[in-house]
Amino acid sequence: MDRRRFIATSAGIGIGLALDELNPLAVFGNPQGRSRVMVVRDPLALSGADLDPSRTAAMLDRGVTAITGSSDPREVWRTIIASDNPGRLNTAKVAIKVNALAGKRMSTHPVLAMALARKLLDAGVRDGNILIWDRSDRELAGAGYYIDQSGPIKVMGSEHMGFSDRLYSHRSIGSRFSKIVTEWATDLINLPVLKDHGIVGVSAGMKNLYATVHNPFKYHPNVGDPYVADLSDSPLIRDKLRLVIVDAFQAQCHGGPPFQPRWTWDEHAILLSTDPVAVDRIGWAVIEDKRREMGLPSLTEEKREPRYILTAGKLGVGVADMERIEQIDV
Repeated sequence: MDRRRFIATSAGIGIGLALDELNPLAVFGNPQGRSRVMVVRDPLALSGADLDPSRTAAMLDRGVTAITGSSDPREVWRTIIASDNPGRLNTAKVAIKVNALAGKRMSTHPVLAMALARKLLDAGVRDGNILIWDRSDRELAGAGYYIDQSGPIKVMGSEHMGFSDRLYSHRSIGSRFSKIVTEWATDLINLPVLKDHGIVGVSAGMKNLYATVHNPFKYHPNVGDPYVADLSDSPLIRDKLRLVIVDAFQAQCHGGPPFQPRWTWDEHAILLSTDPVAVDRIGWAVIEDKRREMGLPSLTEEKREPRYILTAGKLGVGVADMERIEQIDV
C-alpha cells in the first residue's frame, strides 16, 4: 500500500476515540498494538524560513488532542509527562532533543522548540526544568538558538554537562551517554527534522538520538542497522522517551544530512506520535514519495534503505508495520 492510499484510508478514522482504545501513551512495549501518527499541517505557519509562533503553537495543541481524542490540550501535555502521577510535574525535568546539525535551513526550528517548551511550562513543569539541547552550543547557535543556561527554558549543548564516566552497554551499543540523559532528565521529548541521510537513509526521530552518546560515528556501518534500533531500545532512552515531534515544515529527500536546497521542499507539517518507530516509518514513506516525484532512485536502489526502522519494530520499540499504523491528517 503506497503512502497516499494509506493516508486516504486512515484519514477517515475518528479522532475522538477513547484514550485507552489505542492506549497511545503506553505504546512502548506493546508490539501487538496499533500506533497513531498525527500529521498536522498549516500552510500559513511557514513564511520563507520563519515560523509563525502562534500558528506553530496551535499545531502542537491540535496534534496532541487528536492523538488522544481529548478536547483539553493542557491536560494532554500534563498526561504526556505525568500520566501516572500528576504531582510528578513538580519534579519532572524535561530534555527536548533538537537537531541543529545543518544550520538554520535544515535544523529544528527554534520557534517550534520554544513553543513546545512553553506548552510544558503552561502544563505545570517548573521554571528551569526544561532544557532544549543538542551536541554543542556552536551547532545550536548556528541553527538560530540563543544559549541560555539559567532561564526558565534552558538552551545549551552537551558539553556543559559532559558524558557519563560509566560505559553503558545494550546489544550492539557500548557508549558513554550524555549526563543530560543519565543524570539530569527524567523525561525526553525528541524534536528532530525529516531529512535524507547519505549513510543510513533517513534521519528522523531515532537517528536524532545519536547525539546522546559520545561515539556516534561508530554506529553508521551497515546503514545504521541494528545500531539505531539498539540505541532506541536502550533503557536510558526507552524508559524516558515520552513523545516524538518531527519538524517537517521543510524536509529534504536527498543529499543529507547537510542542507541541500535542490532537494528540499516545504511540507508545512509536523509528525507527532508517542511511538518512535511508527513516526519514523511514516517519515520514510514521505521521503520515498518525494524521491519518486523528483525522479530519484529509491533508497533501496541506492543501497541505503533504513532497515533499522524495521529492526526497531522487531525489537518491540514500536510499530513498523504500516498495516498497524494509523496516520491521521489534522
